Amino acid sequence: MPSPYVRMLVDWDANGNYTGTYDDVTGNIRSMSFSHTRSSTTDYMNGAVLNVQLNNNDNLYSPPKESGDLYGKLVSGKNCVLRMWYPYDNFEDTTGTALTSHTVPYDSAFTWTTPVGAFKCHEDGYAELTTGAASFAIMDTLEYDTEISSEITTAPTSSTADFDVGLILRYIDTNNYIEVTANVSANNITCSKTIGGSASVLGTTAYTWGSNTKRTLMARVHGDKVRVYVDDAKVAAYSIGSTGTADIDYATKHGFRAKSSATAAKFHHFGGFRPLFKGKVKEIRPRPAKGNQYCYLRCFDSFEDMKLMQSHTYLLGSADKRENFPFRQTLIMGGKATSTSAESSEAIEDTESTYYLATRTGQQSERVFDGDNLLAMLYMVQDSEDGFIYVDGHGMFHFESHDHRGNDIHQQTVTVYQGSYDGTNAGYMQYAYDDGIDGVYNIVEFGTSRAEGVTNKTNSFTATTDLMWTDPSVESSAGAIAISSGETIYFIGKYRDNTNFGVNQVPSSPAPPGGGGAPGSLSGSDVIQIWTNADGTGTQLTPYRYATSEGPDAVDNVYSGFWGRIGVKNNHASLDGYITKVGIGMASVLYNVNEGIKRVEDSTSMTTHGHRRLTRDKTLFDDSGYAESAANHRLARVKDPIVRMRLDLINYDKATLLDIVHRRLSDRVHVIETGMGMSFSGYIDGYSIKFSQGNTVVEQTLHVTMAGVTTSAGKWGSARWGMFKWS
Repeated sequence: MPSPYVRMLVDWDANGNYTGTYDDVTGNIRSMSFSHTRSSTTDYMNGAVLNVQLNNNDNLYSPPKESGDLYGKLVSGKNCVLRMWYPYDNFEDTTGTALTSHTVPYDSAFTWTTPVGAFKCHEDGYAELTTGAASFAIMDTLEYDTEISSEITTAPTSSTADFDVGLILRYIDTNNYIEVTANVSANNITCSKTIGGSASVLGTTAYTWGSNTKRTLMARVHGDKVRVYVDDAKVAAYSIGSTGTADIDYATKHGFRAKSSATAAKFHHFGGFRPLFKGKVKEIRPRPAKGNQYCYLRCFDSFEDMKLMQSHTYLLGSADKRENFPFRQTLIMGGKATSTSAESSEAIEDTESTYYLATRTGQQSERVFDGDNLLAMLYMVQDSEDGFIYVDGHGMFHFESHDHRGNDIHQQTVTVYQGSYDGTNAGYMQYAYDDGIDGVYNIVEFGTSRAEGVTNKTNSFTATTDLMWTDPSVESSAGAIAISSGETIYFIGKYRDNTNFGVNQVPSSPAPPGGGGAPGSLSGSDVIQIWTNADGTGTQLTPYRYATSEGPDAVDNVYSGFWGRIGVKNNHASLDGYITKVGIGMASVLYNVNEGIKRVEDSTSMTTHGHRRLTRDKTLFDDSGYAESAANHRLARVKDPIVRMRLDLINYDKATLLDIVHRRLSDRVHVIETGMGMSFSGYIDGYSIKFSQGNTVVEQTLHVTMAGVTTSAGKWGSARWGMFKWS
């Protein structure tokens, strides 16, 4: 039975890496399970959950044990990862053994070739150049849509610039391949393709790796995209573009390379890689029992973080969601992205297709929130697009548009599952059929929201019209707030407008009184006042007013909408004081906010299945026509049953294990169930995995939904669905 190489790592030291003495918990794992599934009724992805049972006979994982090596570190919130490789090589062999003579562990059927130069193994577990000549090492991993990973120690600083290292992807021959290179001397990472012997650069990204430094280089090829990660952090994404007559799009050989002067570079832990999970430890629960002591770890991905964060802000519409980026705006609020203008931090958009139009106005189309959690907001963005949002094994947030699965890469069947293990195709042990009736909806209602207009508010430092919050401590020293010289204190206020009864008004952008900054002069009429005495006497000190997105603790897009936050700084160079009065102004309000619902329905489905209504009143649409487009797309998907299957696999043979390791969400697969006369395409919508017997036995349950098929006709060529079989 072939087995993968599996590692689970926990950053107990909270230092941003997994190099601590006890960070690798793999050797103590008794059993482990992982689940990442999509709800059939809501279409929302559930957060990934990792459950681990660790051997704890020495109470290493017992938080109360003061003499334990991990005492004080066994707290929730520590970062953790679960990684899996197959094929895999650690290069451990007699020092000097040629790589081509080396037996690949975990599955000796995989072999190395060196079409250029030569590598040799070392007993300490790494491969290195045999001589000072540029070299390629290539292995046929049998997968073209895959991720390749290697831990690499760069060579010491050289007098030449030719000591770079990297990965080779989709290799055909020395004239046709893709390369990701860490350019140590130039401090960048370059992705290039060589077609017909002619090399062209796909992109270069600044990155300081450093000489004589060990890092993990990961590259995922998915269709036309190459995504590059270093130590699990995203570096860049590149488009492959045309490959001409050289069919490297489906080449399955991958490897690594070193340039001629990199004789001291080392390659460790190479293989076909799958980052299965990245998240945080949320529960640590030891179970002491004599002779059988163990500890449970329960870990969650970033969906859990987003669920626990509330929003008091707004998402602004302009035209479509690609221009507007509410997906990334939401991730910025949760600290998961840094920019709305491009792929940033943990945000990934998976498609180049256009999104549904969301709004036809700007500020009048704001969706304002008052305590909604960020995960609910992500679901709202998904509903507006009728797309798919999830977190992958790198911890990256993906946003697939409504037509993502119609892209070329998802029109290709990447594997076949059948009810037998033949060594060529993946086989399943058990098959479960679900007629999909629980996911049927024939009435779909999407909400709209749009204000009649925007009223700008007078907001001066001495006469703010709309004073959101005031501390009346000028009349009594009891409420004065001490503030040291140079210190900043933050205030949060909520705006209400009760002057115009019967008119629905919603606040918009909050602002410090007078627009922020330091005032030119001071008076007893100022909206913000700082005095040297708590009773509002003595010397009046100059305040500095920070907006939400400014100051030493800036939290852009976290407080706005119903709530506003400003920072008040004691701007005096040496005197301490007391804040005796604070006001927060509003820059503008939306007035006459009109909310509506666009309803679409299918009478045939209603007759067949009864009235089944799906209402999503919170979306990003401000026009019923825009809402109708997305609602019709959802209706077309769900008005008829979507056939679902559950496949139970185990790593009995190489073909099945390759699929267990390398298949991901949204991959298009083909399922054959001969007993029921079924043979059809579907998409992976979720999975769970169980590891046992020292991670040598891997059991996977796949959740697959049928691809683009209604009861009357198939979308894919001449395929036709009827009487529970394909013809």
